[in-house]
Amino acid sequence: MPKTKTMLLAVGEVVGFIGFSKVTGEDVEITGDSIHMVLPAPEICYCKIDHQRSRIYNVGFGW
Repeated sequence: MPKTKTMLLAVGEVVGFIGFSKVTGEDVEITGDSIHMVLPAPEICYCKIDHQRSRIYNVGFGW
């Protein structure tokens, strides 16, 4: 079976968010006039790919 190589350039849209409701008192540090906050990891709300504008490049076959 030959090995194939393909590069996919996907064009699309991704919407993400940070859930501030997950921040606890332990995540917030107030020092003087500064506030330091550890934010939760961002999450993906939705994504969609534009198949009309996405392309496949460099298709190669080899052993």
